[in-house]
Amino acid sequence: MQNSRFSLAYQNKKMDKQIPMGAWKELESDPGLFTLLVRDFGVKGVQVEEVYDLQRPLPGRVYGFIFLFKWSEVGRCRRKAQMGQDEPFCTNEDTVNGMFFAHQLIPNSCATHALLSILLNCDGVELGDTIMRLKSTCQLFDPETKGHAIANMPELYCIHNKHANPETNPLSESLRDKPNGITPSARTVEAFHYTCYLPMNDHLFELDGLKPYPIDHGPVCGTSTWHDMARQVINDRISAATGGEQCHDIRYNLMAVVPSRIDLIQSNLKDLVKNHERLSDAIEQGLPKLGMDENERKELKDILRDTRENVQEFVNQDRSQSSTVRDSSERTVACKSQLEKFGSLEDIRSLIRSRKMQLDLSIISSDNPEGEKVADIQSMRDVQRVLLNLETNIKHCKLSLQEEHDKFKKYEVDAARRTHNYDPFIRMFLAMLAERGMLADLVDDNLIVKRKMFSGNPKSAKKTDRKKRKKK
Repeated sequence: MQNSRFSLAYQNKKMDKQIPMGAWKELESDPGLFTLLVRDFGVKGVQVEEVYDLQRPLPGRVYGFIFLFKWSEVGRCRRKAQMGQDEPFCTNEDTVNGMFFAHQLIPNSCATHALLSILLNCDGVELGDTIMRLKSTCQLFDPETKGHAIANMPELYCIHNKHANPETNPLSESLRDKPNGITPSARTVEAFHYTCYLPMNDHLFELDGLKPYPIDHGPVCGTSTWHDMARQVINDRISAATGGEQCHDIRYNLMAVVPSRIDLIQSNLKDLVKNHERLSDAIEQGLPKLGMDENERKELKDILRDTRENVQEFVNQDRSQSSTVRDSSERTVACKSQLEKFGSLEDIRSLIRSRKMQLDLSIISSDNPEGEKVADIQSMRDVQRVLLNLETNIKHCKLSLQEEHDKFKKYEVDAARRTHNYDPFIRMFLAMLAERGMLADLVDDNLIVKRKMFSGNPKSAKKTDRKKRKKK
């Protein structure tokens, strides 16, 4: 194996000097938390979305799935014992070391392990300095050494614990020593674990840090996408665990790691603004030569003016889109020399076809396939429809972009509430109540209410028993 000497040196160095760090904390299964975790890792252009329906196909690209499940007592054995299970492990050394698969060596780190396993095995993802350094350092290492690398990386430890709930429960200390690195829930004293699914080499792999090897679920069929296959595998897994019955308590959660919707919407918005500006300039330049009567020409001028004002207003609403306005203006200056060729309907029709200015709203809809055939342009009325629909598309993009920004603001607010330690406030509040002599009365009143709720009326109970006896 390549780099075996360096791998051995890394293990010896790890054993000689281990970076002193505290315990890793459990993380909630929340898409906002994982999205902020990706951002703090320094990775760009990626976010995490929750999957609510396993039967519904997912539009667009999916990098991988993060799956949370309840860790049963049967599965709490060590990796050596798990080798005997009937699972399709990929044991080829070159394949295993060629991917990023790391053994989980510390408790409660399974969330970071699952996320890193997806990010570091995907092409086209812009990794930050921290993750890129981890990837370059651990290239071709064995899973055990990669697990040591994650366990001894202070940046990952700090970012992970930054998004965890503050531990104020006295049970937390005893739950830290749970075996096999599982994530215990302090509220229910139940253990949950994260694993991930992703495609590699046209096969569907499951990467679980508590398993000795990656699990190969087989080749992806050509008629379906890999995430269709992954959803079926997860659905079968849940059905097997629940006996095919509907599960009423929340034991499972599925999240998808996908490209950033903000980046996608901004890219669509730039294209729409560019197309609208190009088409508007072409219509304006060709108006005297289009053979229209005065009323039609005046109507087209009014539409042209109104759509330009509306588009400019949509673009200027968000300061972050100033680059869009600047880019569009630069493109306009670059294209001024070409505007004189638009002197007929055929020229404008060719422009619309070349720039794929669709008549409907499919340009911002993920349900329609890319490259859908543009409807034929028969008259200037059809050109007006294209112009108006471009304006509508821009408006929809602006609304979608604002929704995404509002969602990220909500993620940050939720994170602040999640990670804030309310314990000092509660202690101070109770101390002030006790100091003013109000705490004892509040406790007594609360206990009296509980006694009334849980204690039944003896007389009414006797009457009920007599009625039952009479019926018998």
